[in-house]
Amino acid sequence: KKQEIKKNKISLKLVKILNAKTNILKSIMTLGIYNYLISNKRTNKISLKLSTYNKFLTELTKKIADNNSNIDKCNLNINNYKLNINKKKENYENKKEIIVNIYNEKLFNVIPLSNIIQQDESFILLKLFNGLSYEKIIGVYVIHNIEKDKYYVGQSKDVMKRIKQHFNGTIPKNIIFAEDYYTSTIQNRDDIFELKIIRCKSKDELDGLEKKLIYEYDACNNGYNGTNGNI
Repeated sequence: KKQEIKKNKISLKLVKILNAKTNILKSIMTLGIYNYLISNKRTNKISLKLSTYNKFLTELTKKIADNNSNIDKCNLNINNYKLNINKKKENYENKKEIIVNIYNEKLFNVIPLSNIIQQDESFILLKLFNGLSYEKIIGVYVIHNIEKDKYYVGQSKDVMKRIKQHFNGTIPKNIIFAEDYYTSTIQNRDDIFELKIIRCKSKDELDGLEKKLIYEYDACNNGYNGTNGNI
């Protein structure tokens, strides 16, 4: 803007010079200065200066136009990026909602694991047993090494406490299980042992069932039991 003002002043000065007429009286009174002010030499000098300003302003105007064009392109790119981001965000939200709905549906259909000992004849993995709530159970328990197909049959007036004396989580405390555990080639050792618990009501029932299961599982000859049960 300042350059434009200077250019206008120079243009006005040039117009005045070109419109000025020779005046002998003014020339005498100004000792020839007036003649210099309206001379061709000064006119050419001012014209050259005006031409320089015009050239500078033309280049500046072009730069401004180029910058404005670049700004417009940048703004267009920014808007496109924002649009793409919003579209991706919308797609992600839709996918997220679909995935959440799928998992919620699966979760709804999952049957929760019991946290208490069930009275049945099935085995459960030892790692699942560790998640059960404590309950004082009188009964016989059977520990099965799935990899070696070896059994141990025991009895206790507090079965859950007794099993935790054999294992720390899924890691054996008892040497009779530890050897097979630490020499196992199974990928996940947490899956080596499983067990089941059978409730009993009397000492005779405990002894009788323990002997019966030691015999059925061959736990003395080919398992972990050292005897055929309480005598």
